Amino acid sequence: MKRMISVSLRKGKEWNVARPKRYKFTKKKRSRVAVVSLLLSGAAIAGFFATLAISVKLKGAASATIGIVGIVLGILGIASLIAAIAAVRNEDAFPLLPRISLVVSIIAVVLWVGVYILGFYFWN
Repeated sequence: MKRMISVSLRKGKEWNVARPKRYKFTKKKRSRVAVVSLLLSGAAIAGFFATLAISVKLKGAASATIGIVGIVLGILGIASLIAAIAAVRNEDAFPLLPRISLVVSIIAVVLWVGVYILGFYFWN
């Protein structure tokens, strides 16, 4: 049984119009690779701000441990970018989450590459 709604365009004239269906049956599902990529890139961005805060608090005199953590988080950002690209190419999943994870991964990589470029530029 279709759900009907009445539409009146002129006084006294009414038409019964079927409501459009708001659901669609599909075999697509959420991409687990996109979820993993989103979590990895979120960790890379959170780690970026944490290492930045520690470095600012110590006035640039942070230990090598912070530098190693930064390198690992940069590699994590690159891994999340690779996973996001793989998730976007998957046609058996809904496209929204892979696209979001791709954007967040690009932001993470840009942040870490920016830190490395600025570090090499101001290294003295």
